[in-house]
Amino acid sequence: MAGPSFLSRLWALRRLSFTRPQTFALGLLLIGAAMAAAFPMMLVVRQWRVETFMLVDARVTALEERCNLLGKTVTGKFEVVKTTACAETEVFLSSNAADDWQVQREGFVTLDYVASGLPQSVTLAAGRFDAENLVVGNTVPLHVNPNKLEEVETGTTWHNFLMTLLFAGLSAGMAVVGWFLFRWLTPELAPTPAADDGDDDDDIFESRRGEV
Repeated sequence: MAGPSFLSRLWALRRLSFTRPQTFALGLLLIGAAMAAAFPMMLVVRQWRVETFMLVDARVTALEERCNLLGKTVTGKFEVVKTTACAETEVFLSSNAADDWQVQREGFVTLDYVASGLPQSVTLAAGRFDAENLVVGNTVPLHVNPNKLEEVETGTTWHNFLMTLLFAGLSAGMAVVGWFLFRWLTPELAPTPAADDGDDDDDIFESRRGEV
């Protein structure tokens, strides 16, 4: 006769108090599963928001490299203070303690577009676009908030899509590791061996031989 089902054994665990290793394994499972679902969901929500904006063609008018100036906070971490031309940043660093500041170089693109009949211009981080599209004179798609024409969003790049898949896959892998670790640490989840019907039959036959 078959033992209790896996779901029954899983439900019976609610009465147990878990050890620290079991709690750790459950944490891996739950956090990994939540993150594996959250990463694609964030991409979907962002794409849904972008679709509510107007789609316009923006012309690339300038490409430049700027420097993010990062200052050390009281906690010892570095935060962006301002973004300026790299020449200005070098002048600033030459007259200040280098240990308290860091420089982070980043590419920027300036785009001109027309929305609701009004000319607009915006400067965005180049990393928000596929690199092969960023050529001066090219046009790239841009999503504009119809209620606030200077607010724009970019479409999902291949880099964003692949990174989302990568992190979702790693999170799913963490959940799988947590599940197998939890099963290994929890013998109550092991299937109960079924009774051997053949042995019962042999016992019946033996008893009948004894009667004869």
